[in-house]
Amino acid sequence: MSNPASAVVSVTGLSKAYFQGGQNVPVLDGLELSVRDGETVAILGVSGTGKSTLLNVLSGIDAPDSGSVVIDGQDIARLDAAGLARYRREKVGFVFQFYNLLPTLTAAENVMTGWEAAGKPARKGEHAAMEILDALGLQHKADRFPEQLSGGEQQRVAIARALVKRPALLLADEPTGNLDPKTADATTALLLAQARAFARALIIVTHNPGLARHTDRTLVLRDGRLVPAEHAADVTRGMVA
Repeated sequence: MSNPASAVVSVTGLSKAYFQGGQNVPVLDGLELSVRDGETVAILGVSGTGKSTLLNVLSGIDAPDSGSVVIDGQDIARLDAAGLARYRREKVGFVFQFYNLLPTLTAAENVMTGWEAAGKPARKGEHAAMEILDALGLQHKADRFPEQLSGGEQQRVAIARALVKRPALLLADEPTGNLDPKTADATTALLLAQARAFARALIIVTHNPGLARHTDRTLVLRDGRLVPAEHAADVTRGMVA
């Protein structure tokens, strides 16, 4: 466990259950997680283990039933709706598997939506967008619309949109799950390099151990808790390499 004083993410005693079939079904059960400033962490788990639930709690979409979720020194479990909305705009960047780009906006304009959503000065948005697109090797595609970009290029634009506001926490949900292996490897390398440059911490949720091998640390979500990957070899052996 990392020193809490240096942690961007500090989760203690996190529990979450859903009401299903007339009863509460536990998903997260006393989960603990600490992520240091500058650290990249992969969380592995088969479908249904609660990976999406954990991301939803970390991003403030879902509230925990119990426990504390401290991000960049702020316990988001104590925030009201307005505070949570501000937290998501200012502190969190999110990379989705299916890009979620706006088809009527160019690559640069899509990136600028991340900048503007964080409440940053509009006059500086274009410069910020071009800076991060250049870092991701896409400055020459800034005026292209999503349909004019390859899948790998669209995912890089989505990464740029998440990073442009320099979030405290970058969350990535199966970020290469929709890409071919060669493109996925290149995108993973760019994601990790630029996350270290533009964000303070990165958490990748995936079922792919190959992607996880590139991060600083790998954890496995099982039985509602996180354990080091080396303690869950029975789970990782059954995953796609």
